[in-house]
Amino acid sequence: MMKPKILGVIVGLIVVFLLPLWVKNPYYLHILIMMGIWIILVSSLNLIVGYTGQVSLCHTIFYGIGAYTSAILVAKYGWSFWTALPLAGVVAALTSTLIGYPSLRLRGHYLGIATLAFAVIMNMVFCNWKALTYSPTGLPGGPGFVEGVPRPEPAFFKSDFGYYYLTYIITLISLFIIYRLVNSPIGRAFTAIREDEELAEAMGLDVAKYKFLAFTVGCFFAGIAGSLYAHYMITVVPDTFTFLTSMDVLIGVVVGGIGTFTGSILGAIFMVIVPEILAFPFAEAYVAALQIIIYAIVLIVVVNITPRGLAGIVKDVSKILTSSLKKKK
Repeated sequence: MMKPKILGVIVGLIVVFLLPLWVKNPYYLHILIMMGIWIILVSSLNLIVGYTGQVSLCHTIFYGIGAYTSAILVAKYGWSFWTALPLAGVVAALTSTLIGYPSLRLRGHYLGIATLAFAVIMNMVFCNWKALTYSPTGLPGGPGFVEGVPRPEPAFFKSDFGYYYLTYIITLISLFIIYRLVNSPIGRAFTAIREDEELAEAMGLDVAKYKFLAFTVGCFFAGIAGSLYAHYMITVVPDTFTFLTSMDVLIGVVVGGIGTFTGSILGAIFMVIVPEILAFPFAEAYVAALQIIIYAIVLIVVVNITPRGLAGIVKDVSKILTSSLKKKK
């Protein structure tokens, strides 16, 4: 009999590749594309926070670096998307060394403060370095930007239908690499550092090296997510890459199940769907405030009901179903 985990992966892949054939509404297709981008983003932060136990409050900055890198290379210099995509991840990873190397010897809230300061500084760079980022309005239409940030060739990927498949192919490749990493000896070193950093160091692990590796790899995939976002939205604006967005990504990690592979996927889906459900079609200020209050209440309820995250619920349900099937036999 096929293992439930393998069966779940097969069913998931079938659903992912058949879903656009059933979903005809452009709005729902947009939600699905954003889910794919956020799955990469949340999974990349989970590698740092969940598996290695480090506090990072600047993850969205590397998401933005990837978006700006890819957008500028393609829209301004005419590079191919297929070249700009991996370079977006590489530039984000290289930039992460500015905060990663000097700060990852810090621990706990000290590291959190350092990453927060980096997030504030880099958001100011996004907003004020006009020669590079065309801020504060982002990359506009105009000379060299008539079509903004173009979708990749061939023409199939220029439609939302085609871009959906591009997004999820890259998402699946990213998830596969992250899964292999966290289930390797390197991943076990990450977990050892998370559980007890001092003990891991006493056992001979080069703690600084592994923390730096987790941070760099996580930022690389954040850059990949940023590239996908830029070419999907066809523009890049600095307001997308703020500290508040970093907090949303961190909430996705916690709600989904911190330090779990499935949790990153579930948390990303939660963080895309719930705000859309609560997006009331009214412009009044009090309605926006009400939306934020309801959103906060939903988060509090979810965290209290599921302290192990949504992945914990899925795991419990899976155990119940497995045991019931064994009893029937």
